[in-house]
Amino acid sequence: MRRRALVIVAALAFALGVALPALAAPDPGGTVIATIPLGHPADSAVFGAGSFWVIEPLTDTIARIDAGTNALVARIPVGCCAEHNVAFGEGSLWVTNLHDNTVTRIDSATNTVAATIQSGGFLPLGLGVTPGAVWVTNHHADPNDPGSTGSVSRIDTATNTVVATIPVGAVLFCCGPQFVATTQDAVWVGVVNLNAVGRIDPLTNTIVATVKLKAARLRSERAEAWSPTERPSG
Repeated sequence: MRRRALVIVAALAFALGVALPALAAPDPGGTVIATIPLGHPADSAVFGAGSFWVIEPLTDTIARIDAGTNALVARIPVGCCAEHNVAFGEGSLWVTNLHDNTVTRIDSATNTVAATIQSGGFLPLGLGVTPGAVWVTNHHADPNDPGSTGSVSRIDTATNTVVATIPVGAVLFCCGPQFVATTQDAVWVGVVNLNAVGRIDPLTNTIVATVKLKAARLRSERAEAWSPTERPSG
């Protein structure tokens, strides 16, 4: 459609004897300044404490790369088995271990595991950090309770314990809360089996709003959260 519009504009300009300005060349984007070999397949990464923390799923390890030197400075083992997500906050890297139903806390000062925490549910998947808290989505319901749902657990970073578990999603075993975006006053959770995004108030640990759309990975931006299926107008 854009090509057709450009052709029409060019034809009108030719008919009116008007010269068109030259089109700007596309922005080439960033430049690769370093390639750091890890020796293992790499998955997603997060930045914190001057480093990039990279998931190595086949070895269930986290590789720490110094952003200043591009050097691999540590490799830390986490839980089982190959499926992990990461978030950084409160001086630590937080890692979900999907098949262990645990969250690993890595101390960025020592590159060691500071705690391994039960997630409070089943198949912990996404996570986000707010001051004093880590929020973990438990993607599946309790297999022994047909009336249960998935959930979001709140971990107190001072005690490394789950202090609240919030039921989220439909009464189905599969496909509950998935990914998390945190803002100053809210925790936003994509919920696949509701086709919705839920908003959790961190002051009350309750769902205060549900926005119907196709649930998806979330990204926080200042005091707002956007799903790729929704776009701000204007």
